[in-house]
Amino acid sequence: MRIGAIVLARSNFGRWPEKLKANLGGKPIIERVIERLVKVKGFDEIILSTTDYPEDKWLMNLAGSYGIQFTTGPPDDRGLRYYEAVMEYDLDYFMPWPANWPFAEVELLEEVISSAREKPSYMGYRYMRGMPDGLCVGLASKQVIEFYKDSGDDQEMWWRPSKDKHLILHDWQDVDLRNKYLINLNIAYPLEVALYNKMIDYLGFFPECYNDIKRAYMEMKTL
Repeated sequence: MRIGAIVLARSNFGRWPEKLKANLGGKPIIERVIERLVKVKGFDEIILSTTDYPEDKWLMNLAGSYGIQFTTGPPDDRGLRYYEAVMEYDLDYFMPWPANWPFAEVELLEEVISSAREKPSYMGYRYMRGMPDGLCVGLASKQVIEFYKDSGDDQEMWWRPSKDKHLILHDWQDVDLRNKYLINLNIAYPLEVALYNKMIDYLGFFPECYNDIKRAYMEMKTL
């Protein structure tokens, strides 16, 4: 069984074109994402999927500098880019990982990968329910992306009719942080980078897990 992580990344984000280069604790966001994924035990491949546009050449070079693979494809067809990466590297399962999710929890990712290797009969494996945005962990099978590669909606593959064949490992419940304080662990706006940089400065290190972020946020609120 071959399992890979696929990071979709491109320069021309409509709302914030320079997002992936934004400084997060002293390094660009995209480097934080890659560095966290390469710590995970169990991936056969980590693949950065970008476009063949000239402005994305730096992403191909970045992948090479970290010793991971890259593929190129159409900028606006996410499903097809996943599919092409899965097929090119012959993956049985893949973990889709957005390029603006720098706070992956290594242990959670490893647990999902281990579940797939131990019980390889499901279409997908998820840690999704109730988790903060930016931490949702899941694996999808090659069959799932083959089914949905032409849909134009990569999110749809998580809610396909065969979702009863997905293994839900745990429900995640942290009502305080998710609902009351509305903390997103994916980064969409400059203000969020500024907030997380303040947290990193407060902690004195880059957060290794969700509880680091929660502690910094809660303690900073009392200052």
